[in-house]
Amino acid sequence: MKPLKEWSVKAPWGNIALMSWGNPKGKPVLLIHGRQDSLSTFIPLLNKLPEKCHYVAFDLPGHGKSDPFPIGIKLMRLHFVSAMDFVVQHLGWKQFVVITHSMGGELAMFYNVVRPNKITKCIHLDIGMALRSITMDITPETYKVFYGDYYDNYHKENYDDR
Repeated sequence: MKPLKEWSVKAPWGNIALMSWGNPKGKPVLLIHGRQDSLSTFIPLLNKLPEKCHYVAFDLPGHGKSDPFPIGIKLMRLHFVSAMDFVVQHLGWKQFVVITHSMGGELAMFYNVVRPNKITKCIHLDIGMALRSITMDITPETYKVFYGDYYDNYHKENYDDR
C-alpha cells in the first residue's frame, strides 16, 4: 500500500510528522510506534492490511521526522499522550481504532483514560515491557530517583547535543 500523503502539523513545541495510507473516507485507524522508533515501523504491516480503512501514523516528539520536546523538562509518558491528543484533534476524529507497538500501547491506554470513548478498539503489538511501567508504585523513594536525582543533576542531564 503506497502512502497517500505525508505532512506535518505545527504543535506548540515544534512539528509533528504524519503519514497516511488507504481510503480517506474509510474507518480511521491511528498507528502509534514505540520508544526510539518511527512511523515507518508500520510500513510492512500496512502492506498486509485492507485498503478500505484510513490509516494515519505519526512520529512521536523526538522520533523520526518530528521535533523533540524542549530541553529541560523531565519527560513523562503523559507528555507523549498530549502529542497524541494534538494529532487526534488535528485529524478531527471523534472515534478511531488504534494499532500500537511497544510504548505506543501504553500511550493509547493512557489516552483512553484521559479521553474516554474515543478509541473504539485497540490492537497492541508487543507491549509487554511497556506495561511494566504502568504498574510502578510511586513511593517517596521512586519520586526521589525519578525527580530528585534528575533535578539534583540537572546540568549534567540537560544539554543540547542534537
